Amino acid sequence: MARPKCDANPPLELKRPEITGKAILTWPHPTASRFDLSSRESFPFDLRRANCLKHWLGFLSDRVGRRPLLTAFAVTAVFTAYPAMSWLVEQPNFAKLLTVELWLSFIYAGYNGAMVVHLTEIVPVAVRTAGFSLAYSLATTIGGSTPAIVTFLIHETGNRAIPGAWLSVAAIVALIGVYVSRPRAAVVLAQERMGA
Repeated sequence: MARPKCDANPPLELKRPEITGKAILTWPHPTASRFDLSSRESFPFDLRRANCLKHWLGFLSDRVGRRPLLTAFAVTAVFTAYPAMSWLVEQPNFAKLLTVELWLSFIYAGYNGAMVVHLTEIVPVAVRTAGFSLAYSLATTIGGSTPAIVTFLIHETGNRAIPGAWLSVAAIVALIGVYVSRPRAAVVLAQERMGA
């Protein structure tokens, strides 16, 4: 069975939260500097960067669909990112830091595992390489500014949990991107009939 075609442009909104989440996860948190961690103790933090769950959750998206996973993980990020960061900065310790980092990594892996494939599927085959590259590059430019934006927000608000709020905003943008990226059934049927 042939894959449905779609004439939609790749929405940048789909990629931006992935880059924002990646920047928040890999950027050294102010909380992490409060601990004198040996390389053995810091291993779990390096392990979470590997995001081995991303591949398993991508496999799950093959079974249940991309949009349900994208929606579920974006909604999860909206409602849990800021509370998790607030809980962490309230009384930081190693166990809380590890728990929050692994939770945010799980959200990132779940969203990214479905998003990469979804983004390539909604871009027309004729321009897939250019479309995906453009979306990725623009999202990296915008989402890559996360450390500067978050540092500014922490400085202005005095709230060290603000990276969670920023991630929640990015997740709201992701939900909009998931909604906008829906292929229109009439366009897909018309393209199949015309053989385009």
